[in-house]
Amino acid sequence: MNTESSGDQQRFVVESEFRNRIVSLAKKLNARQPLIPDSLAQHHLHRAGCRADSDMVALRLLAAAAERQLLQICRDMKDVADLRQETQRLPERSAAIATADDLTFVLREDYGESVNREGRGESRRAAGGAGAGVAHSSQERSLQRREGQLQR
Repeated sequence: MNTESSGDQQRFVVESEFRNRIVSLAKKLNARQPLIPDSLAQHHLHRAGCRADSDMVALRLLAAAAERQLLQICRDMKDVADLRQETQRLPERSAAIATADDLTFVLREDYGESVNREGRGESRRAAGGAGAGVAHSSQERSLQRREGQLQR
């Protein structure tokens, strides 16, 4: 009987800690306005068939997740642009220039999203456009970047 009681107490402690973390997350989400406006998050929830009109925590959580995904895509796009500029041996520049081709490449290779830009994809890549000589995943790009920093 003692072991059941101690198991119940442990479960209660874990559930209590989880509840406290959820409450803390909800407070943080309510205090911070994400990059994605609430109205846009609400619009996309409605399009997906969800009704979360009064649940601001769900809206903010969705917006924060979308913001994180968007920032990761931007980081990957910058990595592709940096590697492309290194392979093209351009003169030293102070700022990286990311192109729409870099974005298209990242979306296709890392996220499986096909972006039709009026038939400009593969032919430009084969001709030395975005992605020529560039690692094909964010993990490979990170590895190449680390190796490049070690060689410098």
